[in-house]
Amino acid sequence: MKDDILDSFENWDDKSSKLVRIKQFDFETEAQFYRTRLQSEGIPCFLTNTNTTTLLSGYSIATGGVSLYVKASDVDAVLLILDELDYNKSRKLDEDFREADLEEILYQKSLHESKHQFKNWLNVLAAVFVVFLLILWLMSIYRNFLDVP
Repeated sequence: MKDDILDSFENWDDKSSKLVRIKQFDFETEAQFYRTRLQSEGIPCFLTNTNTTTLLSGYSIATGGVSLYVKASDVDAVLLILDELDYNKSRKLDEDFREADLEEILYQKSLHESKHQFKNWLNVLAAVFVVFLLILWLMSIYRNFLDVP
């Protein structure tokens, strides 16, 4: 398991390489996404300050956010990947990938409506049951009121 989680540079051969903070993030989830992409490209990296940022998420700017570190020798390759990720994140898609025909749309809609209809019937049944219990309770109070001299 220790090999799966890279949070230090102790396993690297080049111990003389300088570490560079390549990017800062306000949220750990975004930082994990970038880290995973770099690791999938074979670039060793690690994140710092993830626990503090997660626990004090409203104060991520004050705590410095999550930092992504790489070796100085990998900076050029990392910058190309980060530019691609940033570009894809900011790009608006012009294409609509939902190419369903009318039959598929109606089928999906019917599945969705049937679930809501069942929930609605359960809600109605529960409401009727609660009203029934309320009437029984009021009747018992009324009977007790009539029996008292």
